[in-house]
Amino acid sequence: MPSAPTSRSAGGEQGFTLLELLVVVTILALIARLVMVNYGAMVPGSRLDADASKIVSIMEQARIEATLRLRTMKVEFDLDLERFRLILPPEMKLTIEDEDPEELDLGWDYLDNSTDLFAYVSAGEQEVLAGRFVVEIDHNGYTADQVFFIRPKSESLEEMVWSIQFRGFERGGRIVRDQEGNKHFLEQVEEFSFR
Repeated sequence: MPSAPTSRSAGGEQGFTLLELLVVVTILALIARLVMVNYGAMVPGSRLDADASKIVSIMEQARIEATLRLRTMKVEFDLDLERFRLILPPEMKLTIEDEDPEELDLGWDYLDNSTDLFAYVSAGEQEVLAGRFVVEIDHNGYTADQVFFIRPKSESLEEMVWSIQFRGFERGGRIVRDQEGNKHFLEQVEEFSFR
């Protein structure tokens, strides 16, 4: 005896039950939530990467200018306002006697407003935690060993610390990413380490 046709196969119609659709929608919602959580963690890191790259770029620009012009170049950093600028030597500046220099566009470049440039240390010096400081690069493109530290301004993300390290006799900077709130200082290189 043939069995009674079910509602799915009665008229040749095929489809999904409400239960099957609910299961699929629930699984998709869980996957979307996981993706959003991971994406949310990536955004601050990519902002820190971009700002670290800005610092590396301005330092490299100063090195290149110093070696091309055979002049000492300076880069000024402001920890309080998260900004920096290349300082031109006096012979390269335009003189404007009638205007107050504070009113002139001094060419400051700002980090992302969610990034905190919170510390700086140069070889043999104390750590700088506030205010302005100047990094000098000599006519050969050399400078002291130094490290800049940036992190997100959000208190919930302060464990993310990017250390931007510069060796005085090397080109480029090294970015050390830390998710546990640790600063990475440069290790001291001894004179005999180069043999």
